[in-house]
Amino acid sequence: ELPDCGRFPCLTLAHKALRAGGTTACTINAANEIAVDAFLKGNLRFTDIYPLIEATLDAAPGVDAPAYEDYVAVNDESRAIASELVKAAGSERLLSAIAAHNVFKKISNNDNFTK
Repeated sequence: ELPDCGRFPCLTLAHKALRAGGTTACTINAANEIAVDAFLKGNLRFTDIYPLIEATLDAAPGVDAPAYEDYVAVNDESRAIASELVKAAGSERLLSAIAAHNVFKKISNNDNFTK
């Protein structure tokens, strides 16, 4: 039986890491550790874990062919990003922070905007 990615959306992140390679899994792991720690301390809702990891993955730098130093740097940066998102957590504040990040990302990736 195939796993239910609708019920367990973080499985989709694992599949993404397998496809993308590079430092993707490192970022997912770092964000997950920050998110789960915050959840266990009562600072993050369980349902905010996946969006926080996904937002961290979108924001963190990625390296396609990493050396050890790249993993260390990406791990540190990913933890910092995830920690900032946890600070913004409150429910709507986290979702607003993620939404703002996504809007900025779309704008900054728009060639017409950057020219």
